[in-house]
Amino acid sequence: MKENNSQENPEEFFEQLILNLTEAIEINPQDWESYFERGMAKTFLNNFEGSIEDFDKAIEINPQDWESFRNRGISKSSIGEYKSSIEDFNKAIEINPNDDVSYCNRGSVKFRTKDHRGAIKDWEKGSILGNEMSIGFLKKYK
Repeated sequence: MKENNSQENPEEFFEQLILNLTEAIEINPQDWESYFERGMAKTFLNNFEGSIEDFDKAIEINPQDWESFRNRGISKSSIGEYKSSIEDFNKAIEINPNDDVSYCNRGSVKFRTKDHRGAIKDWEKGSILGNEMSIGFLKKYK
């Protein structure tokens, strides 16, 4: 008998998590954290449109939730909505100026959209904040 099925089949784990969070949202529709967590689970399953909807709702309920802005930006960039994803990273950084992950991701989107100077600047800020991926990008592209 296997003790932790989530290690064997993470997709099933996240699908069940989505069902559980949907039940929690039905009980308390103002629970922004459940929308956030469900959005994260949908992101893991590559359901980016669904995750964006959940992050939208989390932000509607709690407009200071910088992590929802950051993760919505990640989902948007995953489907090619680069301009809008940069706006989300900007907002996450505005709320939390020490969000090294948003600097790194915004830099990656800027690089993808040929704003190489902007990417380097973001990766430099991310690396100052201790983001390892930013450091790696700088070593590779600067």
